[in-house]
Amino acid sequence: MFKPELIEAQARGLETTATQYVIVAVTLGIIAGVPIFILLQKLTDFALVAALVPVFIGALIGDAKGRALRLQAQQIRLQLQIEANTRHLATILELLSNR
Repeated sequence: MFKPELIEAQARGLETTATQYVIVAVTLGIIAGVPIFILLQKLTDFALVAALVPVFIGALIGDAKGRALRLQAQQIRLQLQIEANTRHLATILELLSNR
């Protein structure tokens, strides 16, 4: 039996995972950036900039993966809408044919 609530739950799960990807990627960038900052702060004035590079890269990677997952969630919702529209049209056609 068709259960749209299960499919919607899958879409919500994908969106949650997308957000988690961004958070984890940025966190890993921060974790990688701290030692860089510590090592470079005595050697150069650009230690903070160098430490922010992994954070920026993590944000880019996380955002790209997050966007892909959000797109997948939207595609799932589009399929649900198509299914709902098809069922609605079938009901209307059935009512019209019974006249």
